[in-house]
Amino acid sequence: MTGERLYLRPLASRDAEALLRLVSENREFFAQREAAVRGEGYFTVDGQLERIQEVVQMEASGRGVNLGIFLHAGDELIGHLALFGILRGGFQEARIGYMLAERHSGQGYATEAVNLAVAYAFGELDLHRLETGVQLDNPASARVLSKAGFREEGMSLHWVQIAEAWEDCLRFGLTKGEWEEPALPG
Repeated sequence: MTGERLYLRPLASRDAEALLRLVSENREFFAQREAAVRGEGYFTVDGQLERIQEVVQMEASGRGVNLGIFLHAGDELIGHLALFGILRGGFQEARIGYMLAERHSGQGYATEAVNLAVAYAFGELDLHRLETGVQLDNPASARVLSKAGFREEGMSLHWVQIAEAWEDCLRFGLTKGEWEEPALPG
């Protein structure tokens, strides 16, 4: 998946050191948004190799895909994006989540990455719906989703656990039909 300034591709073992650099440099920044509690072993090359192996297994089982976000200029890994919790049958849906390095935030990279992932989800994966939640103190992420065509669906109370506290989230959704034929403004 290639965009104007970046590309997305599945993470592989060769990315372990770059992924370690990304998560280590952004440890505090990412911790504000991650549901997982990270032990010290996570912040090692072996920890990142284990994470990549889990991602490969998730992809092989059809439950999701985790993509690295890379800049064309220098092939730098600046974040990751996941389409996860894929449900087939009568749902054909997944959740989308993304994390971008703090120093690359606010430059439109997240919007570009989400747009690429949405096209992949509705094209290659043939999903019908994507959904996600955004913590109330993260209006930048809500703007990313709005720019990508997602609509706000309401609020879920105590939806995700971050740093041992249950956080309320605004919920967003997008269907393939909405994406194919966006509503005209106003």
